[in-house]
Amino acid sequence: MPSGLRQDTDDWVASFEKAKQLADDAAEIIQERNLKFPAGGPEASRLTATARKKLMSLGSSLDALKDQLESQAFAHVSESEKNRRRDLTAALGLRKESMQQSLKRDQRSANRANLLEPSSSSASPARETHATAGLENRELLQMQQHVMDDQDAELAELEKTVNSTKHIALTINEELSLHQRLLDDLDDDVEG
Repeated sequence: MPSGLRQDTDDWVASFEKAKQLADDAAEIIQERNLKFPAGGPEASRLTATARKKLMSLGSSLDALKDQLESQAFAHVSESEKNRRRDLTAALGLRKESMQQSLKRDQRSANRANLLEPSSSSASPARETHATAGLENRELLQMQQHVMDDQDAELAELEKTVNSTKHIALTINEELSLHQRLLDDLDDDVEG
């Protein structure tokens, strides 16, 4: 047996075990989120983000494992062993997909619940502020209209800024395209 053979397969097994651990960690985080925060909230969102990061790392690990199996370093491994490892990798990939779907479904359910059911903070009665104390209905409406007009003006300014940024980005893109063409022409001249 060549000295590199054992090392290559040991590295693959170690990488697979790390990928399996990532899947286990993500499953634990999802379970913790579902048990401790069934109604959602900021902590549930944090756990969801952590689980997603683990699943992204798992996806990268699975891609690396598949690439290793197809590399020349594994030319000496029997086809049945390669198939067994492909099956292990595929099963872990299916587990990853299942967890990702679970996160998507849970997120949609939480969003729907937040829209349809009032939260405890929005169910509290409105309170008077110093700005509204002593105002009549007409004055309250005028004050509300003034606030909305101010918001509209701020949105208009934001729109101008976004449009300006868009035009700058388009100009930069055109400039980059020009430079790319010039570099391609220069490359062709150097090769020719």
